Amino acid sequence: MREVALQRVLRFYDRTLPLGPVQYVLHLDRRGADGRPLRDWDAFMANLVSSVDELVKGGLDASRVSVENLDFPLQWVEPVVEEFGMNFCLDLGHLIYYCFDLKENIDAFLDRSPIVHLHGIADGMDHKGAENIDEASWGLICDTLADYEGSVVLEVFSLEDLSAWLQKMEDLLEPCTKARAGQAPANPHGPFL
Repeated sequence: MREVALQRVLRFYDRTLPLGPVQYVLHLDRRGADGRPLRDWDAFMANLVSSVDELVKGGLDASRVSVENLDFPLQWVEPVVEEFGMNFCLDLGHLIYYCFDLKENIDAFLDRSPIVHLHGIADGMDHKGAENIDEASWGLICDTLADYEGSVVLEVFSLEDLSAWLQKMEDLLEPCTKARAGQAPANPHGPFL
């Protein structure tokens, strides 16, 4: 099964490379073929190293791959990411959803993350609108994005949730837009204080 999946990844990579993607985001799913979480982390890591090695030997440029944080700390896969020269996709919504320390992860991984994912949480589900992000987390996210030069993906799957995020991002960017136009922002301190 793993061999079939690896061949599918390589076909996808080869077919989409001419489109010039910024990065490919890789989910390291810890579920087995039966859909249940794998219990043997060492076996998972051994399979991961073997799989990435086969992908690289098959022509994949690992520097174009960003490993996304899901339901486990990125520190667990950091050695493999570094070994193969991959990057991280820092999913801020997943950090909040799985109760990982937002600041600690931003400090540790943002400079190696050419892609950031944003989404909110509602009714125990992630990939939702922006309205349920607490003030402290939103303040940290704003501070983070103020100088961030990578790609930001609003990872939501409904028009309603996208609209909420677009409004939140517009509010975030208003002081920057006015400053560029030589106008004073409505809030003289900007959105970051």
